Amino acid sequence: MKIKLLFGLGGVVLGSALAIYFSHSWSRKQDVLACTTEFNFTRNQGKTSEVRVNTVAQFYFHRNGTGVTTYKGAASSRGQPMMIDRDVNFVWKPLSDAGAMTLTYTQTTRRHNDNTPDGVWGSFAQSGARYYLTISQVAPAVWLIQDRFYPTYICRGE
Repeated sequence: MKIKLLFGLGGVVLGSALAIYFSHSWSRKQDVLACTTEFNFTRNQGKTSEVRVNTVAQFYFHRNGTGVTTYKGAASSRGQPMMIDRDVNFVWKPLSDAGAMTLTYTQTTRRHNDNTPDGVWGSFAQSGARYYLTISQVAPAVWLIQDRFYPTYICRGE
């Protein structure tokens, strides 16, 4: 009887410890902000190196200072259509209480169907690119993301 009681009590203690550990590690990775925006732009317009990009971007800022931006869409260059399907990891660090931060891209993961060459995609979201951003909520579930106080994206959350 004592052995059953000790095993039962040990199981409760172990289960509680595991539950606390996993709930704590989950809360560290929970999103501070998750939102979606669209990129529609033309780079080098009118030149032979012209590139048209049309993607949906999803930003996930995690509490632990990391995050990821997912890009899915299409590009075209010299009449050749291409697919964009990549994740770009980043680290972010607050600079002030006013919402200013640095965001530095760290690693790109391309999926099998992403056939857009890096030279066509450009350098704005590649490893090492750093941005100084300000994020402000302008309406419920709507954020304005600014790069050095210039409006850059309207990002919608859920």
